[in-house]
Amino acid sequence: YLCCYRTRRQRARELETDAIYYVHLHVCYSRLINSGVQHSSLSNDLTTAVHKMAPKRMVSVRPAWSNRLQFFVFTSALVLSPFSVWKFPMIWYRNGGVAFVIPYITCLLTVAVPLVCLEISLGQFMQRGGPRAWGVVPLFKGISITSMLLTIIKASTNLSWAAWSTYYLYLILTNQLPNCVIDAVSPRPFSPNLHNDNRSSSQEYEIETMDPSNNISNTGMDFHFFDNLTHMSLGISQDGMTNQNVTCHGLFYHFWREDVLETSDSISSPGSAVIEIFIAAVVVSIILYTLVMRGISWSGKIMYILAPLPLVGFLSIIVWTASSEWNLGRGVSYLLTPNFEKLTHPEPWFECVKITLLSLGVGLNVFPSLASYNQLVNYTIRDSWIVCLLAVSTNVFASLTIFGLLGDFTNSDDADNDPSYLFTYAPVVLMRFRHPLILCSLLFIFIIAIIVGTTVVYIESLVTSIVDMSVQLRRWRLPIVTGTMGMCFLLAIPMSTQGGLYIFRVLERVTDGGFLVISICILECLVIGVAYDGSRFYDNLEMMTGKRPHWWMKFCWTWLSPLILLATLIYEEFSYPLYIIELGAGHQNYDVAKLLLILLVTLLLLPILITAIWIVYSKNGTCTKKIQSSLRPDLKPHQVPIRWRLEGHWHKFTNRL
Repeated sequence: YLCCYRTRRQRARELETDAIYYVHLHVCYSRLINSGVQHSSLSNDLTTAVHKMAPKRMVSVRPAWSNRLQFFVFTSALVLSPFSVWKFPMIWYRNGGVAFVIPYITCLLTVAVPLVCLEISLGQFMQRGGPRAWGVVPLFKGISITSMLLTIIKASTNLSWAAWSTYYLYLILTNQLPNCVIDAVSPRPFSPNLHNDNRSSSQEYEIETMDPSNNISNTGMDFHFFDNLTHMSLGISQDGMTNQNVTCHGLFYHFWREDVLETSDSISSPGSAVIEIFIAAVVVSIILYTLVMRGISWSGKIMYILAPLPLVGFLSIIVWTASSEWNLGRGVSYLLTPNFEKLTHPEPWFECVKITLLSLGVGLNVFPSLASYNQLVNYTIRDSWIVCLLAVSTNVFASLTIFGLLGDFTNSDDADNDPSYLFTYAPVVLMRFRHPLILCSLLFIFIIAIIVGTTVVYIESLVTSIVDMSVQLRRWRLPIVTGTMGMCFLLAIPMSTQGGLYIFRVLERVTDGGFLVISICILECLVIGVAYDGSRFYDNLEMMTGKRPHWWMKFCWTWLSPLILLATLIYEEFSYPLYIIELGAGHQNYDVAKLLLILLVTLLLLPILITAIWIVYSKNGTCTKKIQSSLRPDLKPHQVPIRWRLEGHWHKFTNRL
């Protein structure tokens, strides 16, 4: 064994502990054989003995979590993402209300939990993130590269959203919102009915109850939740709007699109940069860089505050508003009212598959990177269930909070395409409470905290994936963090222009449209369940944790999950093709957006093919031998189970031995 080690001096730094491991492996093996232990029980006994006899110098210099709680804090920040505040409540409501729980739990058991378990187990077993984690089947290392590119795009869109929220928060704190909210701040007895407000004669308000037929989108949804919202004719002069009859929501919509974002006519005319949003993006980038520059030991401590802050904040807002005359139950009732008729259609079931993957962050190479810092003996099945329960609880709590405050906000056409409704509906609804500006400020502070927490997780996973590509890159971690953060900022600059909202919608369609994420998840299941073989992966998990997982996980990886994901992908492409994108009413040049969308998706899928071709080409031998060698796992000696060695054909399972 030592001779085998010495013949590979080019890997000396990476395999510096393998020689010591082999010495103790040989000693333990000899003792166990002499004691008459059966071969079938050697795996756990030998692994335990080797770990007990291993000297301290075998401990890797790679950083790790200070405790197990840090892993769950990071994953809670991942699952409580902007998606939880933006799309999850809307999709839950539109697909049957509380009846949506049935397909949601079904998809969790058949797709989400097995995939989370797969990614966490893979990262913990390989103790690496990114392409090195997929060394179990080197031919498919390109999956992680595509996931990393997808994560960069999500981080850049999050950065832009945080910049919008930061600038909007500044406008709230400086009282630069439209007059209908500024007037609501004036001291007077609180009244939830705006008909009873006493206004001065100098203000030109024409008030009438909003007609439910004036619904923004003809979706058949009950609009009586906004029965106290009013038409207002305001005496203002703002970009040519003088004495026009607009709803308060319409006023905020105009304020958001024209004054804050300065939105252009189409994506083909991006216009100039909006200086205020650009400055806000710089500020957010500096904050993110400060949080991730010192590694997980520093960001892990920050996450103790950043991860639970939004939940505590939402709870405080609920308590504040519940103490007023506002009936939170009326808004929540929209979400909890069951509509079992929806479940007779395939749309809720297939959309549930997509929402579970997107809400958990599966397929973004985040879980393997985070799990690579775990101890090797952690029970990954239990950790996967805890992560999924965290995701369910946080998503449900965020949905109840958003619906309790904003009610039937899903009538907005823009709710599907971008988070504009948070900037247009939220201030209008929060007018009803005492101190509406304080409530609006708190709401956007907590939204910024959610975005920053999720983006920190994305950047940490990206840096981990890049650093793990080579041992020599560990010393260059700070420049890699700087480069990664700079790349995210550069991608966010186009979204700081006047056409930035359209670019945001295109990128959001790429990341959250479901096509790429579902495709990546299908490949992950096929790689582990078929190419690597689920039984062999079970051997690795048994060697790692000392427990063999239940057969259900292997069944899902090999058969059930890929079939469900493939059916979802086909249904999505037939019902809502990838090239279809909504950019808003009156938008022109849809062809430019469609071309950009298809080009981005193609470029993101190319690394899978290019990496596979390059790996096969770099191998020696005939074409068949090259492909066989590309499919052979690239495992370290201590990652090969004892059972494989005793069977005598372990050399077929690794390129290293």
